[in-house]
Amino acid sequence: MRAPSIHLLVSFALAGCATTNPVPIRTFEGRPALPAPAESRQVAITKLVSKVSHGAQIGTASGGFLCVPAGPITWRPGLDEPVTGEVLSVLREELKKAGYQVAGQSGSLFEESSAGQAELLLAGAIKHVTLNSCSGPQGRSSESSVEIEWQLYEQRTRSVVLTATTGGHAKASPGSRDAHLEAYIVALRNLLAQESFVAAVGAATRPAAPEYPSLALAVVTIRPPGTARTPEVLQHAQNAVVRIVRGSGHGSGVVVSATGWVLTAAHAIAGLSGPFDLELANGQRVTASLLRSNAAADVALIQLPKGAYPAMPVGSSVALRVGSPVFAIGTPLHERFSRSVTKGVVSALRPKDGRTLIQSDVVVHAGSSGGPLLDEHGRVVGLTIGGAGIGGQIGVGLNEFVGIEDAWRALQIEPQVSTVEIDTLLRR
Repeated sequence: MRAPSIHLLVSFALAGCATTNPVPIRTFEGRPALPAPAESRQVAITKLVSKVSHGAQIGTASGGFLCVPAGPITWRPGLDEPVTGEVLSVLREELKKAGYQVAGQSGSLFEESSAGQAELLLAGAIKHVTLNSCSGPQGRSSESSVEIEWQLYEQRTRSVVLTATTGGHAKASPGSRDAHLEAYIVALRNLLAQESFVAAVGAATRPAAPEYPSLALAVVTIRPPGTARTPEVLQHAQNAVVRIVRGSGHGSGVVVSATGWVLTAAHAIAGLSGPFDLELANGQRVTASLLRSNAAADVALIQLPKGAYPAMPVGSSVALRVGSPVFAIGTPLHERFSRSVTKGVVSALRPKDGRTLIQSDVVVHAGSSGGPLLDEHGRVVGLTIGGAGIGGQIGVGLNEFVGIEDAWRALQIEPQVSTVEIDTLLRR
């Protein structure tokens, strides 16, 4: 009997041994996919991973005219292992047939040349699967069901924008496509039948800019001290970077005023209501409050409790040129990498929606969002707002930052800049 292409291990009981009854098949109603939005964003289906234990019996193999059970069908992939084979290819084709822009056609798990350019990444976790098959005189027939938890990930904001669970059920007669492939297709169609998925893949709408009263904010800058002292300024800057605690995840931010004002990315605090936890460089956790947010510019302003805090000197993004050295500070991927400093150059300056986005190859990953971009002298010139990544996590050097001037304007902040000597800054 031909083995299914998702690497299921089929074993048969020896003649004379007790046979295994067919595993009950779950049935999931199939729904037609809703029309794709007129302006859909490009989607890359990156991977399916197993949440079914290795070696679990998922069905029964039968044979003969009466389909007499002959032995169990067991699941080969282990927990969190990728499921390979034809599955990703048929899902990509189904998504294309439904009218969506799809990146990647080779079937590999991570396609840097295509998935890296897609705005959205779609992945799934297989929570349940069954497959009963019979090899009879006319060929192989089968029945299968699958249940998948899907996640849709937006690369720009490095956040999951949709989570949904759907199931699929299918029967296949001899000569037709295997039922397990059809079950995956039905599960995807049921996802495409959800209005929330259609809305999430639709062209991103630009939110209206909020109106705030003008806010005067006392900040400091330093005269260019020469690159010989940049390491000292960077060490001071690390003390001004905070970690925004979000359950199992986190974001970054930067203290720009000694009285406790923090700039970050709007998506790093999206969904937080009321006071929330924020971790300072010394490990202390404090309760912070969101004061202003502008989703269109992806910037926000946070207030820390009253006190005195190390603040980072500010600079000007206007002075940046392609090739200018820059540094980034943030907490990428895990809190043990808290306040990591990386170095790169300005790759491009790109106008967008009345602002200028700074593109750089400086290394940032998920969790760095909201952290500062610094010039070669250690002054804040921008904030991390997004970038392309492998699997939505590992950065590939295509990162975007909003300039500090655009952040001030978007939040209606009037910075009151005073110049201090570098030694004065470091003593603070």
